[in-house]
Amino acid sequence: MIKKIAKIPELYCVLLLAGVLLFLYCPAKIRNVVLTQNGVQREISLPFAEKIGDGAIFNVSFDVEQKIEGPFEMRVVPDDCAESVEINGKKMSLADVDGHCDYSRGFVISDSTISKYRNGSINHFDFKIRNGGGNGGINISLEEKALYLNVTWYFILTLLALLCVFLIRRLFVQEMARNVECKRATDYITFVIVASAFAVLLLHTNGCFWRFTGKEDYWFSANIIECVFYFAVPLFFMVSGITLMDFFDRYSMKTYFSKRFMKTMLPFLVWSLVAIGIDLYTGKRFWSDISVRSVFQDITGNRCVGIFWFFGALFTLYICMPLFAAVEKSKRKLVFSYLVVFAFIFNILLPFLKKLFSSDLNTFFYVPVLVNCLIWPLLGWLLHNCEIKKWQKIIIYVLGLLGLMLHICGSYVLSVDAGHIDKTFKGYENVPSVLYAIGVFVLLKDVGTWLMKKECISRFVKVLGKYAFEIYLLQFILLDWVVSVPAIDRTSMVYRLGAPFIMIPIIMIFTWALRKIPIVRNVVP
Repeated sequence: MIKKIAKIPELYCVLLLAGVLLFLYCPAKIRNVVLTQNGVQREISLPFAEKIGDGAIFNVSFDVEQKIEGPFEMRVVPDDCAESVEINGKKMSLADVDGHCDYSRGFVISDSTISKYRNGSINHFDFKIRNGGGNGGINISLEEKALYLNVTWYFILTLLALLCVFLIRRLFVQEMARNVECKRATDYITFVIVASAFAVLLLHTNGCFWRFTGKEDYWFSANIIECVFYFAVPLFFMVSGITLMDFFDRYSMKTYFSKRFMKTMLPFLVWSLVAIGIDLYTGKRFWSDISVRSVFQDITGNRCVGIFWFFGALFTLYICMPLFAAVEKSKRKLVFSYLVVFAFIFNILLPFLKKLFSSDLNTFFYVPVLVNCLIWPLLGWLLHNCEIKKWQKIIIYVLGLLGLMLHICGSYVLSVDAGHIDKTFKGYENVPSVLYAIGVFVLLKDVGTWLMKKECISRFVKVLGKYAFEIYLLQFILLDWVVSVPAIDRTSMVYRLGAPFIMIPIIMIFTWALRKIPIVRNVVP
């Protein structure tokens, strides 16, 4: 076994890259952290947590030595706001300091402010802060970020690019060597999965959409990107309905739930715990706050990784799938069509119209068996198994375009008028999303069926398909890392549309490496 592992050339490339990054990691040196309260000074170590009276005024000062590049972040929780800031003895107005107040995270001095002082000397920071209400205590942490030597930056990027090309090429060669019989009728499903995974990542790199306050210039394009790629999650649920509806033909219910646990529940739990570990390492969490209850609450409340919210909907789908799968095959089209039509009318259309026109009329009927995400697997199964004629496709495309335009224009007009995100046209179980997702699915089904007949494209898509779930699962690591790099403008069009093309190869390589490790491979199925 050891000899076989030693012969893997990619292993040495990965170790070389990891060694270079580890060598270059050199955190900023933070010294002389002093807390002054009621005229009494005392030196403290970080992280620091202590109960303090509401409305109390205190000073926090510290020295930072930054040899080359030293962005970090200061947080005080809870607070009202910083009253004054001094940097190297110079009093700064809040307008000159790139920071903001946040109820949950406190006063935050962003990376872009601190990064202005990369002059190789020791810089002194002094913050006068008034503690607000809330918990009546303070938590002070200096979250150090990784530092990279500028002279080696392009070397690292080049090495990473070469490694990506080398490993992906090897994956393609391995796939081409396998002479697998293609199932042309269902190959498009892999194409849909890959498109959905890519769209999800685009939604998250376009996360600045949710920071709209009515003044952002970038929000016009962010709104369009958000709405165009909004089909991602619905299509993923639709594919689940297609692939799992006949699971009774392949294995028992016990095996079904065992497979679902190993493929989704276990990775969800493990990577949620990994996220907590990362937060502890970076200072976003404190050991004193960790308990069995807090971990349970964070995991089940999506506070570990915000984008893991979809796992809750996915697990609900898995639990209900045996009910749908138990319907006789000869009656599925009739039963599923009946449920989908009435669920759309009573669960989606009428509530949407009521909200849109601010009506007080009661909507007293609803279809509980298809609440939340449960309409999507049945829709997916119907669109996969029912023959759709040309004139029907035209209607579907027109309605899909209508849903997209409603989403884009409605969200823009109402949000600009309100000065914040208006969700009247948003929501996956909403009229614009349903119409648009159906249209996109039918389009990708036709396009995917045609493209997957081309051998080269088919092999490429199938390789990407093996990592589609990991693109959902692991992207939070890169998305969180990007936040810590002040040089990256997350509102720029280059980042919002270009970042997925860099992140996806990185996730594929990381997943490929983890799958080579026994036991660990179970968390990247």
